Amino acid sequence: GVDDDDDGDDAIPVDGVDISGDVNELDGMRGAIEEANVFELVQKSADGFDGVKAKIGLCGDMIIQSRGFADHCDTAIKSFGGAWDLESAQNHILELFEIVSLGKLIKNYVKEIKKLVRANIALMEAVMNKFKDIDFVPDQLEDLIEDVGDGLKDLGKKLAFWKK
Repeated sequence: GVDDDDDGDDAIPVDGVDISGDVNELDGMRGAIEEANVFELVQKSADGFDGVKAKIGLCGDMIIQSRGFADHCDTAIKSFGGAWDLESAQNHILELFEIVSLGKLIKNYVKEIKKLVRANIALMEAVMNKFKDIDFVPDQLEDLIEDVGDGLKDLGKKLAFWKK
């Protein structure tokens, strides 16, 4: 599987993605929620929900792109015609480089998606914790927040296809 361990190659591939700005944006929203007073909390929470919705959409787009990269790798592999030996590899050197490059790109996307999902979960947990401290929050709102958090965790489970 893909993990967050440092593999010595932190360079973002040429066509890679860097979502650090998106993570920072979510972290800023989380901080605003944690610092909000009762009167600001509803607006800050609404802003947080909007942020989560946008970033989940970004995660979905990134997953679709990653699947496209994987399909491209599959096509390159099939171009070998089933022959995986040194002689046939010489005739497919460009495809081999393409497979390696796309593999690095997919790994980059997975790492970035994981960071984004974790930032979304942290933001939703901040909302949930802040509302738990207030006695007048309707149970339905707490249930909604928990459902959104569970949905984000389910998204992480759906990324398990990368481990196959």
